[in-house]
Amino acid sequence: MPYWHDAIGESFGAMMQDADALLLGRRTYVTHAEAFEPMPPGDPFGDMMNAPRKYVVSRTLERPIWRDTTIIRENVIESVRALKAEPGRNILTDGSSQLVHALLAHDLVDELHLLVYPLTLGSGSVRCRTGCMRHSP
Repeated sequence: MPYWHDAIGESFGAMMQDADALLLGRRTYVTHAEAFEPMPPGDPFGDMMNAPRKYVVSRTLERPIWRDTTIIRENVIESVRALKAEPGRNILTDGSSQLVHALLAHDLVDELHLLVYPLTLGSGSVRCRTGCMRHSP
């Protein structure tokens, strides 16, 4: 990963310590599943990413491709509200920009953490990657 820095991993690891679920859109879910599901036990980052429950919002994903996954096909906002109401720790969302916008529009985001990669593109725009943390009550 050309813009990776150990401080990013440390920050993400700290957020993951307080999370017991990941809520992802389909594209981000597939990318993460392909990267982390095959990692052998004992890989610190793989263990951290494979341990939580996963929830993927998708109407097209036929079956889970990552362990401990629930597919949310319908009533996304109501499903997330119900998930939030369950006991547990934080629910973390990484990437998943369409999902994050829907969660923000329905007041379902408690904290927003932004990772900014200051990369100059063409006329000087800055490209950002968004991550958001969702707290259970």
